[in-house]
Amino acid sequence: MAFQEQWELEAKKRQAQVQARKQKIQANLAELQKQRQTKAVQVREKLSVFRENLATTEESRQQEENLRAAKRQEFCESLHRHTEIFLTNSARDRQLSAQKMAEELESYVSFLQERTREFLEQTATNRRERAAQLHEDLALFEAALAAVSEQRRQRQIELENLKEKTQEFLSVRHLERLETKAELTDKLTIFREDLRSGVQTYLQELELKRVERAENLQGFLQKSQSDRTAAVKALFSRFAEYRRQLNEYRDALQAEVWGTNAEEIKPQPQKPATVAALKVEMPKKIEKPKSEPAAILKSNAVAFEVEVYHYILQKKGARLLELETALAINRIQAVDALRSLVQKNLIVQRDRLYIPVN
Repeated sequence: MAFQEQWELEAKKRQAQVQARKQKIQANLAELQKQRQTKAVQVREKLSVFRENLATTEESRQQEENLRAAKRQEFCESLHRHTEIFLTNSARDRQLSAQKMAEELESYVSFLQERTREFLEQTATNRRERAAQLHEDLALFEAALAAVSEQRRQRQIELENLKEKTQEFLSVRHLERLETKAELTDKLTIFREDLRSGVQTYLQELELKRVERAENLQGFLQKSQSDRTAAVKALFSRFAEYRRQLNEYRDALQAEVWGTNAEEIKPQPQKPATVAALKVEMPKKIEKPKSEPAAILKSNAVAFEVEVYHYILQKKGARLLELETALAINRIQAVDALRSLVQKNLIVQRDRLYIPVN
C-alpha cells in the first residue's frame, strides 16, 4: 500500500509539473502573439505615414504646376500689354510727326502767300504812284511788267516743284512706315511661334517626368509588396519550425512521463487552445483568371469595360481622372467599368492607381 501511495504521489507531482510547463508554454505563446500584433500595428502605422507623405507630395506638385501656369499666363498678358503699348506709341509718334510736317507746310504756304500779297500790294502801290508817269514810262513799264510776269511764272514753277517734293517726301515716309510695320509684324509672329514651341516642349518634358515618376512609384510598390510577402513567408516558416520543436518537446516529455510502452493507458493530450488561436491565414494572393481575359470581358460586360481594360493594359496602370480624359467618358461609366474589372480579378487598385493583374 505504501508503494502505491508513493506512486500516486509521484504521479500527481508529475501532473503538476506538466500543468506548470503547459502554463509556461501558453504564457510564451501569448507573449509571441502580443509581439506579433505589436509589429503588425507598427507596420500599419508606417504604411499610413507613407500614404500621407505621398498625398502631400502629390498636392505640392499640383500647386507647383498651378503656379507655373499662372506665371506663364501673366507673362503672356504682360507681353500683349507691352506690344499694344509699343504699337500705340509708334502710331502716336507717326501721327505727331505728320501733324508737325503739315503745320510746317501750312506755315510755309502762308509765308509764300503773305510774301506774294505784300509783293502785289507793293506793285500796285508802285503802279498807282507811277500812274502819272504812265505815258512817259510806258516802255519802261512794259519791260517791268514783263519782268514781273516772268518772276511770277518762276514763282509758280518753284511752288509747283515744292508741292511735288512735298508729295514725294510724304510718299517715301508712307512707304517707310509700311515697311516698318511689316517688319515688326514678322518679328512678332516669329516671337509668338518661338514662345508657342517653347511652351509645348516644356509641357512635353513635364508629361515625360510625370510618366517616369508613375513608373518609379509602381516599381516601388511592387517591390514593397514582394518584400512584405517574403517577410510573412519567413515568419510563417519560423513559426512552423517552432511548432515542430514544440511537438518534439511534447513527445519527449510524454515519453519521459508515461514511457514508450504506455500509449494504451495514457490519456490523449489536448492541443492547447492558444496554438489553435495562433493560426493566422496567409494573405490571399491575387487569383489569376482561370480563362483568358478576352473570354472574361465578354461575359457580363458593362459599358466601356473593354476600352478601359485595354487602356490600363497598354499604360500598365492608370488613374480614374486619366481614364475619363483619355476615353471621353463620365465618372459613373468609368467607376462601373472599373468595379466590374476588379470583381473579375482582371485589375487591382493600389492607392488610386488601377493596374492589370498579369
